[in-house]
Amino acid sequence: GSPVAGVLFGTQFASPDITRLDAFLPCVLSSISAYFVSSALSIHILHIPYFTELTLTLGNTIYVGLFGLLIGLMARLFCHGLEKFKEASRKVFKNQVSNIIFPAFLVTCIIFANYLINKDLSYNGLSSGLLYSSISDSVPLHAFLVKAALIFLSIAAGFVGGEVVPLLVLGSTFGFTFATLLGLPTGAFAALGALGMLSGGTNLPVVCFVLGFELFHYDEPVLLFVAVAMAFIASGNESIYAHQHKKIS
Repeated sequence: GSPVAGVLFGTQFASPDITRLDAFLPCVLSSISAYFVSSALSIHILHIPYFTELTLTLGNTIYVGLFGLLIGLMARLFCHGLEKFKEASRKVFKNQVSNIIFPAFLVTCIIFANYLINKDLSYNGLSSGLLYSSISDSVPLHAFLVKAALIFLSIAAGFVGGEVVPLLVLGSTFGFTFATLLGLPTGAFAALGALGMLSGGTNLPVVCFVLGFELFHYDEPVLLFVAVAMAFIASGNESIYAHQHKKIS
């Protein structure tokens, strides 16, 4: 449901140092075509709940800027930890099969433990329900920790593909916890957290900026841009995609 963000993702993802304007036409054609085909087939898309946005004031700009830096640092820690975990796993387990089985086994243990304790399967799969609840209702304050562990171990096991929605969920649950602890509007910070985490985790702030308008129906551009820009800056030379590591000179 986000064809413009899809175009920008295609032109900016493959080559981090340049925007591939030579690929603009095929990306536009493929993204728009995919949008109409999926709509005609009634393929499920995310429907972000309504939330009250923050107004553009100096105080809110400072809050959002600091929050963007915080969630960017969280994305940096996540990506850096992922690389270190893989390195340690390769040293302990000398064959590739064990490197896959060990984190996959840990994922299974966390899922079963959470179900036995809380009778909860909402952390499995994309967990889009957690995304909706963190914006429109509430989630447990520890939700982002559980989801972070599952995403971390799943990527470490080699199960890549479809990371966008889980990163949105991770950011939204973190934003909810942040806002709850500080007495701030939870819906607004959950939405900004989702986009900030995706920006820091993928190094695609412009894509996330546009995604905020298309998918989250965000109206106020300045605070949205501050959130994704600060997250991108704070994430440093890190990304869940190895080729997207920024070159810092």
